[in-house]
Amino acid sequence: MDTITSPTSSNTPNDLERAYTPLPDRPEPVLSPAGHRRTRRVLSGICLSVLFLSSLVLLILTQQGPAEPTSNADPQESLPLTTSKWPANLTPPSRGVSQGVSEKAFRQLSDVESYPWTNAMLSWQRTSYHFQPEENWMNGPLFHMGWYHLFYQYNPDSAVWGNITWGHAVSRDLIGWLYLPFAMVPDEWFDISGVWTGSATILPDGEIIILYTGDTSDSVQVQNLAYPANLSDPLLLDWVKYPGNPVMVPPPGIKVDDFRDPTTAWSAPDGKWRVTIGSKVNKTGIALVYETTNFTSYQLLEGVMHAVPGTGMWECVDFYPVSTTGANGLDTSANGPGIKHVLKASLDDNKHDYYALGTYDPLSGKWTPDDPELDVGIGLRVDYGKYYASKTFFDQNKGRRILWGWIGETDSETADISKGWASVQTIPRTVVFDDKTGSNILQWPVEEAESLRLSSHEFDGVELGPGSVVPLDIGSATQLDITATFEVNEASLGETFEADVGYNCTTSGGAAGRGILGPFGILVLADESISELTPVYFYIAKGTDGSASTYFCSDESRSSKATDVGKLVYGSKVPVLDGEKLSARLLDEEPINEDPQKASTSPEAFSQLSTGDSTAASETTCQQFCDAEVQTYPWTNAMLSWQRTTFHFQPQKNWMNEYQSSEKLQLDKACTDINLDDIVCIAAPLFHMGWYHLFYQYNPYSAVWGNMTWGHAVSRDLINWLYLPFAMVRDHWYDANGVWTGSATILPDGQIIVLYTGVSDDSVQVQNLAYPANLSDPLLLDWVKYPNNPVMVPPPGIGLEYFRDPSTAWVGPDGKWRVIMGSKVNTMGIALLYITANFTSFELLDGVVHAVPDTGMWECLDFFPVSMTGTNWLDASFIGPGIKHVLKAGLYDNLHDYYVLGSYDPIIDKWTPDDPDLGVGIGLRVDYGEYYASKSFYDQSKGRRILWAWIPETDSRDANLLKGWASVQSIPRTVVLDDKTERNILQWPVEEVESLRTNSHEFEKVELGPGSLVPLDIGPATELDITATFEINEETLDATVEGSVGYNCTTSGGSVQRGILGPFGLLVLADEAFSELTPVYFYIAKGTDGSAKTFFCADGSRSSLASDVGKLVYGSEVPVLHGEYFSLRLLVDRSIVESFAQGGRTVITSRVYPTKAIYGGAKVFLFNNATGVKVTASVKIWQMRSADLHPFPFEEL
Repeated sequence: MDTITSPTSSNTPNDLERAYTPLPDRPEPVLSPAGHRRTRRVLSGICLSVLFLSSLVLLILTQQGPAEPTSNADPQESLPLTTSKWPANLTPPSRGVSQGVSEKAFRQLSDVESYPWTNAMLSWQRTSYHFQPEENWMNGPLFHMGWYHLFYQYNPDSAVWGNITWGHAVSRDLIGWLYLPFAMVPDEWFDISGVWTGSATILPDGEIIILYTGDTSDSVQVQNLAYPANLSDPLLLDWVKYPGNPVMVPPPGIKVDDFRDPTTAWSAPDGKWRVTIGSKVNKTGIALVYETTNFTSYQLLEGVMHAVPGTGMWECVDFYPVSTTGANGLDTSANGPGIKHVLKASLDDNKHDYYALGTYDPLSGKWTPDDPELDVGIGLRVDYGKYYASKTFFDQNKGRRILWGWIGETDSETADISKGWASVQTIPRTVVFDDKTGSNILQWPVEEAESLRLSSHEFDGVELGPGSVVPLDIGSATQLDITATFEVNEASLGETFEADVGYNCTTSGGAAGRGILGPFGILVLADESISELTPVYFYIAKGTDGSASTYFCSDESRSSKATDVGKLVYGSKVPVLDGEKLSARLLDEEPINEDPQKASTSPEAFSQLSTGDSTAASETTCQQFCDAEVQTYPWTNAMLSWQRTTFHFQPQKNWMNEYQSSEKLQLDKACTDINLDDIVCIAAPLFHMGWYHLFYQYNPYSAVWGNMTWGHAVSRDLINWLYLPFAMVRDHWYDANGVWTGSATILPDGQIIVLYTGVSDDSVQVQNLAYPANLSDPLLLDWVKYPNNPVMVPPPGIGLEYFRDPSTAWVGPDGKWRVIMGSKVNTMGIALLYITANFTSFELLDGVVHAVPDTGMWECLDFFPVSMTGTNWLDASFIGPGIKHVLKAGLYDNLHDYYVLGSYDPIIDKWTPDDPDLGVGIGLRVDYGEYYASKSFYDQSKGRRILWAWIPETDSRDANLLKGWASVQSIPRTVVLDDKTERNILQWPVEEVESLRTNSHEFEKVELGPGSLVPLDIGPATELDITATFEINEETLDATVEGSVGYNCTTSGGSVQRGILGPFGLLVLADEAFSELTPVYFYIAKGTDGSAKTFFCADGSRSSLASDVGKLVYGSEVPVLHGEYFSLRLLVDRSIVESFAQGGRTVITSRVYPTKAIYGGAKVFLFNNATGVKVTASVKIWQMRSADLHPFPFEEL
């Protein structure tokens, strides 16, 4: 085994570096999330033939079901034992962009104001014949049983990085595509943080082997093996992950986040298989080579296949042979005379793909470039435009090598969210050796692209004098295939001297930079007034010595009037040999131009005027194209806009409260992707100088994860809000990867201290200190970060990504301040306690405040006192008799908030639950619906404790991107101890919400017989505050026996499941035909022994006709004491229903997405679906006006 010298340089201060603690030898296995649902998307194109569609339907109908996994692996030849498989000194970083998945953001536009795009402009940008997975790179394309398979890294929740799965699509012709269910999802400990790039190898017996990079539960990049469950399935719908994964781990000297993207394997002369993997040592990019006989055990060969200093991390490495004597492609294992080998790497440092031609020696395992000056990373690029992470495969069907690449966006995040998609794949290209230059590969669109051609237009012998522009009248000119040749008179060329031999496309100023011999070419996507245009052109630079160089360029500088899009000039030198004409081919499709050449460019040109038939082109031969596109669920703008709440706080746009983990809670509802990607907490709410301050984690550029900042809003009354500028952004090494959750502490002298989690540039979770720059500013607009941050780093034995979310501090009897942090040890959730005298230096106390086995990571911890003797609320530091302490934790494993009442001993700093059976994570939940990452604060202005939480979306990713926002905050709630049960807290909407009440409607003593339904005519019924009580005759209740004491809201089947004593309650957001309704109800389960339990439930199973939204039944048992009515309160706000039972003992937050029960179509009903009891109901309903949410007047700053 080869030993590689470990890098010694670091940008991290040495003292923090020493504080990093190695993890145990191997992480605990992570339980798989619920089985993934398969998205059903149909690709429809008007050019696909009836024969193609018919054969597709027939294939699906006759397809055999999945078979048992097949593998050639011998179990006895599996990987070594754990001790040799898992390096003992791993210190993995946190998940996220830092691990090598490139950011989508076009950084040149980070400070540019968004252009006012219209829906027409945005919709026109979607391509019609380029394949469009919503995001990221390709994995192991292959051909199997008549179908081309494209696997690609895909985020099902967002148009940017996160929750990386393997998307899967198939095609008969590389042009028309059918989306299939995900091939692989992150559901094992070895890939739980992401199923990353990989490659496919087809063995001589037809077996298909996939090697892919998994990001582990401890964020280490490892290589894993997978194979089809049923090789006889042409669509390869089901995949099996090898149970002995991982099969390769980072070798000594290679960082755990610099080991990824295995290539297709090739067979060596000794019959063993080899695969290369990208990495780096310091700034030297390297290709490691592993050898295997069975694809389950691997040996790292000595040395490296190749290395190039100064090129940084190599990812998405590709290695394949090309023939120097013929035009056919070669299988990856081909070697011998007449063969060159291409080594290609994607450079993580500059996001470009480079390649070089060379010679491979299979005996030494080394590859040598033909020209060291054209080596990988310093010579030729695959494409000189917006093109990255390319991958080839050998198409045995047609004996050719196919190349694909990823075309990233260069518009703004805001525009991407508005249009609802981002990124496309290039048209597949064939790759052959250029036998004329001997130094290039030739790329050309696959012949199948020509099947999309429609009408053609030809222009021969067009004379172009200096300074001329000639329109080519072809009609609609947004989807084109163009071929063109240009001739320059040889005599004129020989007599011309042009000194600009140092010409450079990117710095030339574009097509407006005139020279004696250029530019000349084609203007595409040009409007009538030439205010928008994209020139693709040649430029000849000739020196006084007679030498000439030809450049091929694409100029986006005037491609759009929009200010928030990339408008660069791309290109490079192109070899033009004696006797050759200057020739170009363009695949021109709305925002995409592909120019296949020896020097290829793939720029994007986003046009806001060129939408329709007003576009002019300039070329010689055009072929117009037809569309191939994907159908999605038909949400209308009216439906989507109605989902935005009217009196719940939410940012003006985009997504609150989500951070960089790829684990996803998947709820068991068909065709529904629930947007719960590792949520984070509200950050540091507080009251200062008459204003309530809400800080929240926020991505200003997207409705999904990225660029996590602290959003900031203020209110006088907790209901009406003013958005302020960001409080803190990630601008230091200790929070470069995210300004995460924190808490505020107000000291006795009024000073405000904020502790928050930062994710460092090495992706370590550390705790930092910040404070207001001007305490006399009631809006607290400016914040200062302590110059000696971080103030806390992960202690020994704690994973670097399991140390977050400091609580509000409290003062102990010794005058020192305490703060707790969430963490875990193996699968045990723990609360660590730190002590400080000055908030700049902290000491970790021995032991833990509390721990509960098998509850996993605790995050967003909260710890506060409640009074047992009164309704007054207490400051966090209050300690004494008549006090209970609430410990609350958000459980990372299931994304629910749990709380427990207990006793805190300030002398030994331990907390003990009153009832161990109701411990944190195994007992009571704060809310039984869609509610997470809650945080409380003490409101000293009114002497009360206020609780807030994040309400996530449960509709589809596509809908979120269409509407441009996602997630809201719950209505703030007061929290007190329930002195009747002494085991619950009571949550109730703050009194200020009642200021939104307008018209009221009261219904007294409504009799509800078994099976009855009573409409409550109130007019508009989409924004409501409802209180209701229900009475059941006690004698009837005592005389009734109901056997379902094991009733469970979530598994009950909802309100249609009838029993003798329930369900009964309210139907809200119901349409006239009852095609949509959301029941909120009680259900009494009584046993033969006379024991009875009451359940409080909210049924979303029929809340929407849409198929791509969550429709679960929520709820739990609620204590109803002797003599109490069954009482509830509902806050209905269009797409949110917050339900409070028995004064707030049990609370449920529902996220619903009606399509019919909107605007004036929503109704309210009382119902009693019990079979054996009569219920008397009294209801009062207030219609609610909208809260005021104001943008900040920046012009007044």
